[in-house]
Amino acid sequence: HVVDCFEAGIRIFDIGSAIDSKHARTTSNLIKWLIEAKKVIRKRFGAKAEAELNFQLLILNDVNDNFNFLERARELHEAGVLDSLAYVHSHDHRFLGKNHIRRIKKEKIAPKDTTLEDLIPILDERKDDILEESLARKDRLTAFAKTLGVPLNIYYSNATGSIENPIKGPEDIEKVVATMMEIRSKLLPESRIIVSDTEAMGNPKIADELMTKLVEATENEDPISEIGIHLHVRNAAEPKEVIELVRAFIKPLIGKVKKVFLEVGFANLGGCISIDVLNKNLPCNIALEALKNMDGVHIKELNDDKLAATDKHVTAWANELKPLAPAA
Repeated sequence: HVVDCFEAGIRIFDIGSAIDSKHARTTSNLIKWLIEAKKVIRKRFGAKAEAELNFQLLILNDVNDNFNFLERARELHEAGVLDSLAYVHSHDHRFLGKNHIRRIKKEKIAPKDTTLEDLIPILDERKDDILEESLARKDRLTAFAKTLGVPLNIYYSNATGSIENPIKGPEDIEKVVATMMEIRSKLLPESRIIVSDTEAMGNPKIADELMTKLVEATENEDPISEIGIHLHVRNAAEPKEVIELVRAFIKPLIGKVKKVFLEVGFANLGGCISIDVLNKNLPCNIALEALKNMDGVHIKELNDDKLAATDKHVTAWANELKPLAPAA
């Protein structure tokens, strides 16, 4: 499937993966696969164009009682297959607490069987501790990434708000941008912030204001050279709505940012590993349709039919795997 994408004209392909203690044994298989995949891509496409198959490892926790995530990352790096690390941060303490900040200095925030209804008040009470812990993990991972000589990309989740805490006006956007700028000031070279519409709360107005403010905050002193955009879309959304949203995120960046990494996928794979029943990852075909004919946007010529066929093949493959996947 990766080769099919390169044959369709794609020249930079980022593979993302998360690792946890439950799947530690798959690391050796992952290394073997990445070594072979990189070799195939270089052999088949490297001579014709700049073909890059990059591997990004998402780490949400650097260590727990029984498993050292950093050692797994080091193992991938020593094998020559790790290109970057990634971490998830947000101003939204509830999002962090529900997803990966479940311990603060080895102390559990709440018992594992705590219901969501009972968890929310606990998260609100520990808001400052949760945000502090997330920033501390980000700093530790930054130091670790520096020792490896790889970038650490930061997914800034719920940048467009959440169902529980929506964006209500310009003041909220300014706070989000200020937090992102503080994080960006401490990023390693070649690292990027990935603006994430995690709960599909973005609309064209919010997207335009957010990205405009982000560019304005940096253009005088330290212009952004590259940025990532990670969108979730409602399953019920019409393609034209999604196209309008994508363009609203991109338009303020034209002429201001050299590289924009728009995360897309096939068969609802790619992008985020945590999609709920209402949302899906941004489909590749809709993203390409949005970018076509946008003034100032340069896209290499792609084979649309080949990409459509790849989406069809990946969808069939994903459906075959579903019975093997653990229940959500």
